[in-house]
Amino acid sequence: MDISQKLISCSDKVIQQFLRKLDSEKLAVLMAYHLSDEATDCILRNMSERAQESVLKEREEFKQVAVTYEKLLDQTAKDFS
Repeated sequence: MDISQKLISCSDKVIQQFLRKLDSEKLAVLMAYHLSDEATDCILRNMSERAQESVLKEREEFKQVAVTYEKLLDQTAKDFS
């Protein structure tokens, strides 16, 4: 069972305890690269609006970094070929 499936199967109480153990940066990375939309929804419904906005902004920043580095790697491989 992957982490998305585990989160989906957890109660809100368990998810809230899990969230207390993570800092926002780790949560944003987790959401950006490892969670399904359904698991992300489980996380977000257990956060305040303000916390949701913050973690979603961080998640988008991590996604953008990944896209930027992927393009750089593609260009480097193309140049090397």
